Amino acid sequence: MSLDALKQKINQLKLELVQLEESNIPVPELINSTNLLRSNEILSKTNDKKSELLSLYESYFQELDATLRKIQAGFNTLKTMKSRKKPSKRKKRKPKRKTRKTKSFRKKSKKRKSFKRRR
Repeated sequence: MSLDALKQKINQLKLELVQLEESNIPVPELINSTNLLRSNEILSKTNDKKSELLSLYESYFQELDATLRKIQAGFNTLKTMKSRKKPSKRKKRKPKRKTRKTKSFRKKSKKRKSFKRRR
């Protein structure tokens, strides 16, 4: 069963349990023995529903556990695949050196000289 189907059954059983427990209120018009019989019948139904609910929870958690194991197995295979990759043997390029003969340096130096001349 899928997780969604199990969730729906669990919610349905919870709703049925709430309805059974609400109907367990004694009716004043009935005799005490009748109320006890009704209560006993409702308790047995409630017990059956709770047993069914527990088995559904067990199935639900088994499905969750199986799904989690699949995810972990996939994650572990990804890890091993990444660790097996060899680093590339490309040579690193050395950065180019900037020389002083660039245009920007000349412009700066001219500005500096002209500034010094004004003083």
